[in-house]
Amino acid sequence: MILDSGICSVFRRGERAFARLTQSWYGELSFETQPSKENLNDGVQTGARIRIHEARNISHGDVIVLRDVSTLATFDPCYEVVRAYHGQDDDNGLPITDLTLTASLMTEALKLVPGTEATDGMGAKNIRPGTLNRRTVAAEVLSVTRAEQYAAMAYTGKPQLQALIYADEYGGEPYAQVDGVMYAIVRTEKNGIKTVLGCEEVDAWDTA
Repeated sequence: MILDSGICSVFRRGERAFARLTQSWYGELSFETQPSKENLNDGVQTGARIRIHEARNISHGDVIVLRDVSTLATFDPCYEVVRAYHGQDDDNGLPITDLTLTASLMTEALKLVPGTEATDGMGAKNIRPGTLNRRTVAAEVLSVTRAEQYAAMAYTGKPQLQALIYADEYGGEPYAQVDGVMYAIVRTEKNGIKTVLGCEEVDAWDTA
């Protein structure tokens, strides 16, 4: 197979940043050309399949950009590796790596907001969203089921959402801002290299 579709850039998550792992010419594969070891329905929703020169250092969770880039922009359209198959090209016998990819949904901007201590008119102290040191990170905003939304509204009367971010980017901030709306982070759940933030909308007067 001729690898003439373009150059792909492979990145790996490091300490609060992505580092480029490798680059390679690639060719696009159809979903009918899957090796026998991948010919299983394991529930993974795939977005693309490509063939590159052999690269055994690529692993699950690495990020692929299908163009020549030296750095990964926070919201660059990209894919995540879900499978890597190492073998030989049927046409020329050269060692190759076939990558099964899923479109990365970490394309939304979420602001992590630190807290600041404030005193209300009754003299009570509380933590409100701070105005300094807010950080914008890549996130995937997850859908909340209707049942979960109704349960949350019945219990607190406030809308909720869930957001997925890279775990090493979360520094314990008590608030998050999405599309201009401020949310209190009421629970967290680590899921591999990522963390799910459970968020509850904050009343406007609580953010003043």
